[in-house]
Amino acid sequence: MKLVASFSRNMDLASNYAHETNYPYQLMLAEKDHLISNKIARVWHEKTKSKDKNMRLIVGAYHELTKEKNNHKVFETMLGFMR
Repeated sequence: MKLVASFSRNMDLASNYAHETNYPYQLMLAEKDHLISNKIARVWHEKTKSKDKNMRLIVGAYHELTKEKNNHKVFETMLGFMR
């Protein structure tokens, strides 16, 4: 429970400093994630000043994206962004 509470507190802090983010990044959201709020992650994404940024929702996935049945989509997205 302490870990979940920590995530919750730090998501607010991350959102407050999103405007300072200016590096390239790939944000992947799991549709059924119960640990990280997709709504807060989307707000953070919109607030960043990065010129090279990408956000992708992995449909039907939970928090641990690389352990999902459709994890090939996660890896394809990562590799595509790195190219």
